[in-house]
Amino acid sequence: VITSDGARIFVELESVISVIDTKTHNLIGHIIKPDNSFYAGMYITQDNKKIYAHASNKNITVFDATSYSFLKEIKSIARSFSSLSRNGYRLSHTSDRSINTIDTTTDSIISTLSATPFTSTILHNFDGTTLYYAVSDTYSYFNLHSVITATGKYIASYKFTPPSGAQTNWPFMRMSTDDKKIYVNTHLAAYDRNIILELAADTLQELRRFDTPLYSYISFLNSDKIYLHNSNTSSLDVLQIDSGQIVDHIEVGHLGGNGFNYSACTPDGKRLYIPNVRGPLLAVVATGK
Repeated sequence: VITSDGARIFVELESVISVIDTKTHNLIGHIIKPDNSFYAGMYITQDNKKIYAHASNKNITVFDATSYSFLKEIKSIARSFSSLSRNGYRLSHTSDRSINTIDTTTDSIISTLSATPFTSTILHNFDGTTLYYAVSDTYSYFNLHSVITATGKYIASYKFTPPSGAQTNWPFMRMSTDDKKIYVNTHLAAYDRNIILELAADTLQELRRFDTPLYSYISFLNSDKIYLHNSNTSSLDVLQIDSGQIVDHIEVGHLGGNGFNYSACTPDGKRLYIPNVRGPLLAVVATGK
């Protein structure tokens, strides 16, 4: 994760979270983790004061991002999926049969929404008032739903059915910079490719589909491009949103993550940091924005 001013990046290793100065790329500190659990999600608040992290089937851990120290645990058992609203005030995560939402100003749970164990990914709009989540009951389709975060009141739904014979894995979602569109990334096993669905954020109506390289997943998006890391090759593919075409391939020297987005971009969108899933390395990519 990267601070809102772009000055520091926090990188999780086995027993510590390393802190790197983004101007010099020097190591300037570290946070000792309370155990060696691998975090499925890690976020920093907009004021750059607190880091929230969670491992699967464990409580939410809170760190002080200024003193680089452990603060506390929030008694809320998390599974694999979570989302922090871009304004930093709402942190939601999947639990066994619910989605819990935490107010980061008080670190208290403010809503608990019923969900199935097959809830696979979640996403917030900018201020956290709307929650999007996916349910994958089989490998042949998944449903997306949007609800009001505080009450769970239904807003809209979308059902994805892949081409005949194709199987999908868990979808991963990203919100456009203007909060008007959602981009859903998934894999089509029998078709040897991934796809990105472009949906309207208010109605969840499907607008377009983009074919993307096999095992490619969204690292970062801005107003005109989507950057895709790959879990099988060491390249970063650049998709032009208007044309729906891959317009560039950038060699980063190592593999990206398998679906989960561990990358971080500076607030001005000019530098993208992509970790190596097999070792303590970071690729720094100039996006050309």
